Amino acid sequence: MSIKDQYKRESEQLKMFLNEVGDMLTEQSGFVQRQSKFDGRDLIQVMTLGCLANSKASLNDFCEVSQGLGTSISSSGLHQRLTSEAVELLSQAFQLWIGQKQSPVLREVLCNFAAVHIVDSSRIILPPCLAADFPGGRNPATMKIQLAYEYRSGQIEAIEIEDGRTPDQSCTLPVQLSQAGDLVLFDLGYTNQHQFADLDAEEVYFLTRLHNQIGLYECETDTDTVDLLTYVNALPADVQMGERFLYVGQKAKVGVRVTYHRVAPQVAQERRRKAKQAAKKRGKTCSQRVLDRLDWVFFMTNAPAGWLTTEQISIVYRVRWQIEILFKVWKQEMDWGAMGHWRVARILTQFYGRCLAIVLCHRLLEKYQDELDWEISWQKAFRLLKRRCNKLITIVRRNFWGIFTFLRDLDQAFRRFARKDKRRKEPSTYVLLDTFRA
Repeated sequence: MSIKDQYKRESEQLKMFLNEVGDMLTEQSGFVQRQSKFDGRDLIQVMTLGCLANSKASLNDFCEVSQGLGTSISSSGLHQRLTSEAVELLSQAFQLWIGQKQSPVLREVLCNFAAVHIVDSSRIILPPCLAADFPGGRNPATMKIQLAYEYRSGQIEAIEIEDGRTPDQSCTLPVQLSQAGDLVLFDLGYTNQHQFADLDAEEVYFLTRLHNQIGLYECETDTDTVDLLTYVNALPADVQMGERFLYVGQKAKVGVRVTYHRVAPQVAQERRRKAKQAAKKRGKTCSQRVLDRLDWVFFMTNAPAGWLTTEQISIVYRVRWQIEILFKVWKQEMDWGAMGHWRVARILTQFYGRCLAIVLCHRLLEKYQDELDWEISWQKAFRLLKRRCNKLITIVRRNFWGIFTFLRDLDQAFRRFARKDKRRKEPSTYVLLDTFRA
């Protein structure tokens, strides 16, 4: 695709999501029930661009953005319009945004898999007065966010809201989003033997760390579990890694490759220090078995050895950290977890406004997913786009006149100022993955 065609596609996307989607959803969501000067298009533009310009925007800040877009509204008038219908409109708009799958250049790494889905969660602490709507655990009111990110295309696939007490094990995104030949990466909190069985039955591959309480069996018919820790501790000191084919889950009995990787002595020592410190905070002590286990890292996967070798598994699992980086950047640049003492509708409209601003930015970054000699820095790119937000607001007000010039200048800025710094001593995960392209 030529540069001109790329800019044309991006401009059409922006027009669709900032104009047409709002027009389409205004009546469907019930946001406007009679003629109004502030409709669904205005709401999407104000919340998206307002959050992009200032993620902590007050009602007055949003009104200023609205004025810049050509619609005058007072703070009290906007407050009255941030209702459950406004939440529904923004939620539907967000689902449409992430549902519009593009065909970007895919990362060449991990090309044995049609897609690489990463699923993880984050928590947003809310005012205690919202405990009835979003009951939490340690905190009275907590909103949990389930996020799915597709690594090869760089696309956000899903964001779901739950209350803080919902366990990650009940998340169904891995099964919902995956198709045969895909790879799913998730952390220990998502350990669910029945979900492993569902993924395996659909020929979807998964890779996760091994939970120390899940049962391991030599055969499908066995009732006695395998003591993996005793097995690895009996290995010669020069054995750094290996694997066994075992069955996991007392009921599901899913066949997996369980791999073990010995960590460096100084790493094991640091892991023990942190484990003892965490246990002390809870008023407990670590057993010797728990401390011995920290000499090793265990993974399990149903992916064939021809696609992921024992050595590659520990590197591929680092890809899961990309979603942690996403959350970190969103918290730093979009104040992802900061909510004021607002009513539920205001909190959710602010949340979805931030989500729309985030997706807008990521859509503009998808084309950089597989550059030959450099990687894009999400943090640097977010900051560049935020600094240019006022100019984008002016362009939207002028019915997108000047959008091509804006996208060209933004592209040049991304390529010049939003590159990741090269790490010579500790190569990035992408560089390590690149060493074993299929």
